[in-house]
Amino acid sequence: MCGQQSQINSRETIKAAIDRINREYGAAIYDVICQVAQNHIGKFLRLEVATEERDMHYATDFELHFAGSDLSYRQRRHKYWMEYVLARRPAFTLRSVSNALKTELDKICKGYGDWYLYTWEAETKGIFAGWIFVDTNQLRSCGLLGEEHRNYLNKEQDGNYNGTGFRAYSIPELMANGCVLAASNTILQIYKSPPRLWYGQEMD
Repeated sequence: MCGQQSQINSRETIKAAIDRINREYGAAIYDVICQVAQNHIGKFLRLEVATEERDMHYATDFELHFAGSDLSYRQRRHKYWMEYVLARRPAFTLRSVSNALKTELDKICKGYGDWYLYTWEAETKGIFAGWIFVDTNQLRSCGLLGEEHRNYLNKEQDGNYNGTGFRAYSIPELMANGCVLAASNTILQIYKSPPRLWYGQEMD
């Protein structure tokens, strides 16, 4: 019963977090998705020649289909924008070590998810300091999810590891491997001159 109650509380906590994000950032998320879809419409729509039957009976020459896609979403606090993005340190992280059966990295490697909207909060609530729109299929195929990137283990305030960890990727290496479909102007301004890649670099 104790374990069941814990799962319920966990689901309620997740739902509360999703409700808060939708309430505070829903409009900003919608604006970003619309902007990306408008500028990269070919990634989300598929044009096909109509069948002979539809051509003859329904005055249809072509059919336009929306390509079903799964979108993952991550929102980081403003301090991570200041400490990692502005400092040009690896800022895109994926959970790779967990007490749970499957990590975020596991799920992506198994083929789940098509796109990943990764955002950083601004100081003002409801808007983003920056964002990147990642092509998860390209991330899988380009080789960045391999073992070249080490796992960083998370610590509690007392210095002990808490059983979770992550892998960190720099925005320039994501761009260089064709994984970033679109990015905010703030991101593009920061990385307008190619910085060094972060393979093997230590993180604090």
